[in-house]
Amino acid sequence: MNLERFCFPVEEREVYFSSNSKFFDWKINDVVQRASPKLALNHKAIIRSNNNSLISIVNKNYKLVPNKVLIDQLMEQLYRTDQKFEIEPHHSFVTDNRMRLQIKFPELFIKDDSPDGMALSLYIHNSYDMSEGIRMYWGAIRSICTNGMVFGNVLAKFYGKHTKGFNIKYLKQSLEKTYSLIPDIQERIDVLDSLKVDNDFEKQFKDDLGKKMYNNLLLENAQETFQALTQLQLFHLITNYISHRVKQEQQARYQIATSKLFKL
Repeated sequence: MNLERFCFPVEEREVYFSSNSKFFDWKINDVVQRASPKLALNHKAIIRSNNNSLISIVNKNYKLVPNKVLIDQLMEQLYRTDQKFEIEPHHSFVTDNRMRLQIKFPELFIKDDSPDGMALSLYIHNSYDMSEGIRMYWGAIRSICTNGMVFGNVLAKFYGKHTKGFNIKYLKQSLEKTYSLIPDIQERIDVLDSLKVDNDFEKQFKDDLGKKMYNNLLLENAQETFQALTQLQLFHLITNYISHRVKQEQQARYQIATSKLFKL
């Protein structure tokens, strides 16, 4: 996957606002108001340099971390892991203000109820509008249908505020720790495969992920209830829906909520 489109140049610029000043105009012998630019001391602008477009106005403490800096650090650390990796295009996207990359480790597998299992994955987020900090967390992608999922309850995650900067120098250690926890994920998946969906779980599904998704899933699968399914089967239905029906910019929120619902 070509990452050049993620790496467009960005810069900080000063922000000015219009301030009305009163002065006496001798020509008309009266006080008049005139708009004049005034520097905004507590804010600055984030600009996309190659087309001079405004991305956002942020507070003065915001530290700009360009996608290119983040991706360069990420690639340097990934090559140090000695693990084969791929950029997964189904769950990676970039806009002027936000980006998300999913890194798949095709040789690090977690077994589930499908022939090919799930490949361990790393998600990394960045934003230029303070909608979120720099986030890095672990999950997986199911080979059979490219379902993306997050293991937020079991595996390590990192959240870096833009006011503090960021460095991915501990990625190799995080990968090693994550790999060591795969048996815990496997155990939880086996438990989900043995648990049936009941009334209480369906209610929790609607509370955590919304009645709209619940009803859409019923409709797509021609079901009146999910109580004939195991929780693992429902988990795969939900992650498939999120991966193929939900806008890319909104997927992370639903994947994290799904992780909490299934205690993964």
